[in-house]
Formats: sequence, C-alpha cells, structure tokens
Amino acid sequence: RLGVTEADLDVARRSTAPRLILQHGQRLSRDIDRSRSRDTSLGVVLEVPLFAGSLRRERESVARAQLEAARAELRSTERQVALQTWSAYQAMRTHAIALRHAQAHEVDAQALLVGQLASYRTDHSDLSDVLYAHTTLSEAILSRVASLSAWRQARMRLAAALGRLHAAPAAPPGRLR
Repeated sequence: RLGVTEADLDVARRSTAPRLILQHGQRLSRDIDRSRSRDTSLGVVLEVPLFAGSLRRERESVARAQLEAARAELRSTERQVALQTWSAYQAMRTHAIALRHAQAHEVDAQALLVGQLASYRTDHSDLSDVLYAHTTLSEAILSRVASLSAWRQARMRLAAALGRLHAAPAAPPGRLR
C-alpha cells in the first residue's frame, strides 16, 4: 500500500507539468480529376497548463496526506507485531519457569511417597500418610502435564508471532516424560 501511495504522489506531481507530444497523421484524398494524393503531417505540440497551480498543490497535498497515513499505518502494524512477539516470548519464558517448578515438585512428591512407603513398612506411619503422599504425587504429575501443555502452546504462539510456525519442535526445558 505504501508503494501505491508513493506512486499516487508522483502522478499528482506530474499531472500538471508541461507535456511535449509528437503527432503523426496521414490522409488520402481524390481530386476531381481522379488523381490520388497523400498528405503526411508531423507535428509537435507543447501543452503548458496555465491555471493548474492550485489544482496541482491540492492533488499533491491529498497524495502526501495519503502517504503519511500509509506510513503511520505501517509503523502501527510494526509496533503491534513487535508487541505480540514480545508478549508471546514473555509468556513462553513464564511457562518454561512454571514447567521447571512443576517438574521439581513432582520429584519432591516422588521422594515423599518413597519416604512414606518406607515409614509405613517399618510401622512409623499409617496408610493415610501413604495415601496423602500418593495424592500429592498424582497432583504433581497433573501439574507438570498442564505446565508442559501451556509451555507448548506458548511456544507455538511465539512461533506464529515470529512467522515460523513450521519450525521443528524443541524439547521442553528440564526433563521430558
């Protein structure tokens, strides 16, 4: 669109400029005595607009205004794309951190379950403690899966914002289950 408005400005500038036109003509005619004659003419015409100054200025100002509007729209679009890309990047970073925390929580929950099972076998804890540790591990696994899904979605949004949606998937931060 920017190129079109620049061309419009150029047309407006040239529309009232003097023009030099080369004309060519040929005419066949018959006289009364049935003789044929051929007339050929070549002419040069110079057109100089005398009262087109205000029209030219008006066309140029309209074309300039359209050009500035197109440039402003381009800058606005560039800013929006940059903001979307930055937001997508920050969301991906946030979800990557949350995924690492969820993975660490799962490791801790596994250790808790192993400890509670060992305590239960030695009669130092009861079954409710083992069930609590198992529930904690289940919740940690669910949290890790949800965090992994959110990280992948954020990564795809970033890829779309960068215009590289077809890029090969990378491994998530930390370990993959």
